[in-house]
Amino acid sequence: MDEHADRLFARGLAASVLIPVLMASEALAQDYPPTVTFSIDGHGPTIAIPDAFAAVPITEGDVLTPATGAPFGPYAPVIAVPMPPGTAISGGAGAAGPGLGLIAHSACIGHPPGSICPVELDALSYGRDFPLPAQILRPGTIWFSVDEYAEGAGPSVAPDVRSEGASGEQEAAGDMFVTKCPVGLAPLSSTSPVMGNVAAIDGDGRPNSAGIAYPGLGLVEPSPPGFPPDLGDNLDAVDVGTEFPLGGSPFPVYFSLDATFTDPLTGFPLSGTAAVQGVSGADVLVVSGVGAGPVVYASAVSLGLDIFGPNTDDLDGLALWENGTGIFQPSSVPHDWAGTGFVRDMLLFSVRRGSSVIGRPDSRFGLPIEPGDILSTPLPTALGGVSPFPSIFIAAEVLGLATARSGMGVLFGDELDALDTKLIPGDDCNNNCVPDKLDIKNGVLHDDNPMDCIADECQDGGGDPGCFCLAANAPCGNAATAAGCGNSTGFGAHLTATGSVSVSGDDLFLIMTPLPPFQFGIFYMGTNQTSLPFGDGLRCVSGSVFRFPVLNTGTPGTGIFGPMVGYANANFGAPGQITPGATWEVQGWFRDPFG
Repeated sequence: MDEHADRLFARGLAASVLIPVLMASEALAQDYPPTVTFSIDGHGPTIAIPDAFAAVPITEGDVLTPATGAPFGPYAPVIAVPMPPGTAISGGAGAAGPGLGLIAHSACIGHPPGSICPVELDALSYGRDFPLPAQILRPGTIWFSVDEYAEGAGPSVAPDVRSEGASGEQEAAGDMFVTKCPVGLAPLSSTSPVMGNVAAIDGDGRPNSAGIAYPGLGLVEPSPPGFPPDLGDNLDAVDVGTEFPLGGSPFPVYFSLDATFTDPLTGFPLSGTAAVQGVSGADVLVVSGVGAGPVVYASAVSLGLDIFGPNTDDLDGLALWENGTGIFQPSSVPHDWAGTGFVRDMLLFSVRRGSSVIGRPDSRFGLPIEPGDILSTPLPTALGGVSPFPSIFIAAEVLGLATARSGMGVLFGDELDALDTKLIPGDDCNNNCVPDKLDIKNGVLHDDNPMDCIADECQDGGGDPGCFCLAANAPCGNAATAAGCGNSTGFGAHLTATGSVSVSGDDLFLIMTPLPPFQFGIFYMGTNQTSLPFGDGLRCVSGSVFRFPVLNTGTPGTGIFGPMVGYANANFGAPGQITPGATWEVQGWFRDPFG
């Protein structure tokens, strides 16, 4: 049967300007702050504290989640120690739930913070991270964390790495940051401006000295550099928008483990977890189900790592979109995971400070690799690759991180500890390069219309969202009051868009999610609105209707199409042209055999 996503519309205001599509109203709590799962390293004070769910002492091998499931906030209780997180996935056998099967886990339960125990989880993904298209998306697409030594680069606009890091609040190690305006990628040049970052999730959720508070994880802050064992926690691996229900099956789980070499900045050895497990700290491992145990999914060598010997590199951050085969099919060129074929896997990663590839020329541009770079698989020699090492996908400087290669006065560049790709639905109506939802949370914008997710400052001149699947008009009783009718994911789908406001720029993309995986669907636009039963959902668009190409929702259950304007103007003829001043209704529908 057919399902639909929320109706959107775009309205041109002036010559060569098209307002981005406006997402239908929804409760802010539905998607921000999102559910988060994460790990911490073995130095912080939360190690060995009983977790919030089963009172089992927390280890650095456990996958944790805030006690509420999603970050609490925007303001955390002003208490000496926040409520600790709960264990979502045990690092061990998982007798009381899912587990990763790490050999030394039981022996490490209760070990004191700061003591080395070989059970450290370095990176985390469920293989359903957002597959980045070739056109870089709106602000808030790339999420990352840093360690306590991070300084940040570029102008400081709190809260960001520079204001929260080693030279500022000394709280960056427990926080999660997102990218700001997508204004440049590697290679770097004098004309590549810094994209920058803004804090999205906080360690403890309490206001900083500037009075800014954003959703917290239940960790301890601050974590100033140079005080082992740390006074605060370090966020070491993260998945944002984790899709499995707590208590449900998370599998497959992809992750990496800690290597064996010594950190050149601190002089302290890493935990050696990977070697104890019989793998490399640069391997990506997978646990496919209960009791399965970890096996290698993507070897270090396939990523351009460990070229100088086993455990000479340490994979530190991971964003993975697995194409559904369960077998690693490395990317040959950037973005060959996107499109209708879904023939490659998107595996993006970072490497720890002290890894043997740091300072080596990346295979794409020949730039010296930094611990803050987002890397991808090596560019093959036949396609112009200049080295056997990983390729730089996004340079650290573009993320607003300090590097040694750019002459920023640091001996070791900022370390990117955790990585994820996820869209924050909505717009940037005030054009400050920060998603409106973060601006609302951080007090820059206001939302007095109870939690409709549309900033009050941006209400005028837009359009009225609508065509919601209310109980009164849900054709199968599958109501979703702020979305399309409920589908087999358990939610109604949302339709939003990303890109600039320029018709001539032609970078407007349509996105609908959550959808059932590996199903077909389409976007279409029309001249009129309607609201009529259609399959298991509602038809919201009528009049002269124009269809975009068929798409596949892939592993993440997300439909993406674009650029929208160029396709319409090249294929629909004069009646279907998207021109300045025009108004179009846009809808998405998709197959859902389990709905």
